Amino acid sequence: MKVAGAYLPGLVFSIIGLVPFVVGAWIAMRRGAEVISWPEAEGVVTQSRVETKGSRHAARIRVRFESDDGVLEIEPAHDYRYGGYASAAEALERYPLNGAALVRYDPSDPRSARLEAGFNLATFGLPLVLLGAGAVFGGVGALALRSGRLSLTAVEAASADVAASARRGETRLVAGFVLGIGVLMAVGGAVLLPGALEVRGWPAVTGRVERSEIYTRTSSGSGKVKRTITTHVARLFLAYELEGRSFVTPHDAKSSQSKARIERFLASSPPGSSWPVRVNPQRPHRVIALDSWPLVLPAVLLGVGGLVSWLALMLFRGRWLAAPKRAVRR
Repeated sequence: MKVAGAYLPGLVFSIIGLVPFVVGAWIAMRRGAEVISWPEAEGVVTQSRVETKGSRHAARIRVRFESDDGVLEIEPAHDYRYGGYASAAEALERYPLNGAALVRYDPSDPRSARLEAGFNLATFGLPLVLLGAGAVFGGVGALALRSGRLSLTAVEAASADVAASARRGETRLVAGFVLGIGVLMAVGGAVLLPGALEVRGWPAVTGRVERSEIYTRTSSGSGKVKRTITTHVARLFLAYELEGRSFVTPHDAKSSQSKARIERFLASSPPGSSWPVRVNPQRPHRVIALDSWPLVLPAVLLGVGGLVSWLALMLFRGRWLAAPKRAVRR
């Protein structure tokens, strides 16, 4: 059995796309059922804090509410553990200690509950991302499978005209696939560009280092000999003021595989020293380094996307797409 070269990557991309799509659909249906069928109860926040483990920050929010099984005190499910420190800190402001909180709970098991269960991004943001990723990878896989079929048709065709037509169809499909990638990259860059320009306009403030710490990240190296790569990260806890409010925010200032280098860096930034940053005025718990370059990513996406799109258009206009000229017999 002959198999075209595009079949294998097509199958791989299709499987990669199928997994997040199925998971996203399952989460979306489950959360839809929560919004529609679970009863709502008003509770009181009994715990509201940020838990930090390495590079992960999670809002720990406990709520006491009255259910059909009596008064319960639990930590409802929520998605304030995926957006970094800024998201967790904003959750604490939204749900302060002894404040009110609306929860929806499973009537068959009231200990299974969720904060902010509704038709909103807080509830459906994660499944939407998974569905989108699955659709993109699945589309790439479908294009590759189609390309494989056309290539196989060209190889097995008995007629030279049929083979040439199949090759032209395959080339057009490849060009369309490449053009789609280029357009997606360019659109992504265009979408990110306004936000990057806005970041450049964030107000610059001078933070004060309250304390610092070192945490580690581990990853597996590539190559025949597997080894663990440990990266040491210097975290500064910066105190600053913005519009009359005071904040203390952790900021990962430097990373290196050399712990001695990070220790020297922290020694040069002791508690009480100044550290300039830019602060998001709408989300003041989010800070970036003053010398950061937020325009790099959108500029790269726009440039590479434009180049890839141009190459795809050249494929469409190439001579190999033209119908083969037949020799005229005299």
